[in-house]
Amino acid sequence: MLSGCKNQSNNGLTSDSVAHLVSSNRCFTAVTNWQEVAKINEYFSFELTLKESCVNASQIVSVSVYADMPAHGHGTNSQPVVKKIAPFVYRIEGMLLHMPGNWRVAAEVNYMHQQQPVIQQQLETMSFNATL
Repeated sequence: MLSGCKNQSNNGLTSDSVAHLVSSNRCFTAVTNWQEVAKINEYFSFELTLKESCVNASQIVSVSVYADMPAHGHGTNSQPVVKKIAPFVYRIEGMLLHMPGNWRVAAEVNYMHQQQPVIQQQLETMSFNATL
């Protein structure tokens, strides 16, 4: 798994609470409204939109999302479901953060990429930290 990075301005969050994410090799730039809809100990949904991509939408094999609390060494109690609602737009349903604290949310994009002379499957991670 490649480690992700976030846009360094404003710690990845803008004043309107939309997170702007950049993947580690800069293949993807994404935005999400995760911070403005997140709830503690209650299921919630949010959207992830890939604003820029080094590949076509048809080359994206899958997108998955998870959250963990690095300081506690555990993740969430359930696995959210990612639904593609349009090219480059995904709805994440069933996210459950069962306690307050510092959470790291990560999106993994699995895609096919042409690397001379073969096509290889690659995985990129974008993540950001948030305190709830």
